Amino acid sequence: MNTIMWIILIAMAAICGYNILSSILQSRARKTSVQIVTTVHDNPSTSRAFTWHSRNPNSRAQLQITKGSERDFEHSSVAGYEADHSVIRLEGQEIAVHRVVTAGLKPSTMYSYRVRDSNEEDWSEPHTFTTAAEEISEVSFIYVTDSQADKVNEFRLWENTMKQAFARFANPDFVVHAGDLVETAAKKSAWSHFFNASMFWIGKTPIVPVVGNNDIKDIGAARYASYFHLPENGAEALKGTQTNYSFDYGCLHIAVLNTEMCIKQQTKWLEADLSGTHCEWKIVVMHRPIYGGTITKKLVDWSRIIDKYKVDLVLQGHNHVYSRSHPVKNGRVTGDGSDTVRDHEGAIYVVVNASGPKFNKLKEDQFYHKLHFQNNKQIYAGISISGKMLTYQAYDVDGQLLDQFTILH
Repeated sequence: MNTIMWIILIAMAAICGYNILSSILQSRARKTSVQIVTTVHDNPSTSRAFTWHSRNPNSRAQLQITKGSERDFEHSSVAGYEADHSVIRLEGQEIAVHRVVTAGLKPSTMYSYRVRDSNEEDWSEPHTFTTAAEEISEVSFIYVTDSQADKVNEFRLWENTMKQAFARFANPDFVVHAGDLVETAAKKSAWSHFFNASMFWIGKTPIVPVVGNNDIKDIGAARYASYFHLPENGAEALKGTQTNYSFDYGCLHIAVLNTEMCIKQQTKWLEADLSGTHCEWKIVVMHRPIYGGTITKKLVDWSRIIDKYKVDLVLQGHNHVYSRSHPVKNGRVTGDGSDTVRDHEGAIYVVVNASGPKFNKLKEDQFYHKLHFQNNKQIYAGISISGKMLTYQAYDVDGQLLDQFTILH
């Protein structure tokens, strides 16, 4: 009898242990499944924006944030935020979209944060980030484009590209993605794969997204917009789409354009936006290129504004080749043909091939080309600004330096 009792007790203990372990593992799985996207929204020295989804359309959500990297949220200095809540229908299912902008942060300070839906007991795994300095004298960021994929194995190429980029250009202030994040906008799984492959950085380093044609094809911009919380200072016709906006990062002004719709409205907006900035450096970002292997004729008016306000650099995507122009001004090549641009001789237009699985056949060189090639490898670029100098370097995923140039003011 005693032997039977012992067997029963051991079996009950094993079952209990299994249940506890299963609960822990499930809890950890829930924590790691939250895809939190960080973006620049206001002053990068004192704020940060966050966006995430949850399956229950009625759920409210919170974000907690505290100074330091210890990830201890059980003390009085933890700040709590109630997330803004909206609902989007994805593939017949209603999904909650949560957005928070944290304000009043201290410059040059590391913070830890976590999020939770109201119907969940567990918080997400904490993430950390560091605010910009109060006086931003230097800026560095990574530039990529066209991760454009649908399947998990394809997005591993994108993940590898970004791991190589972060290894070479450590601690960037943000990442510019020039569009076509996914191949098929209507596939929820494609977006999940993109963000899963980005989770090692996108909860810490802000993304500066640009809408590409594939990101909104057949379904419009609602799904794309649901993943980001960006400045609402773009053209009125594009309000709520998260596709047209601008921001300052210290000495740098970045204007992001939507090449898929409302071109004339954005032409007026771009003129007003660039005329209103006092930043030393100006960069414009778009998906379809003005000069980038082909010329997108409907965008030529933008180039006139780019010339008028002495934009330094135009970052583009779409063509899936590597293309870098000479300085271009008034539709003509300027400069001395070297890899140094001086005194606003003209804007440099770049397409940094692709960061995912798709590459296009190289077309004929155009009059503006300084460099134009297809190596069938993912490419990324690092851009840094210090004082009167901007430095650009492009590498492939094998670590080969493919292009570099300098702009001097």
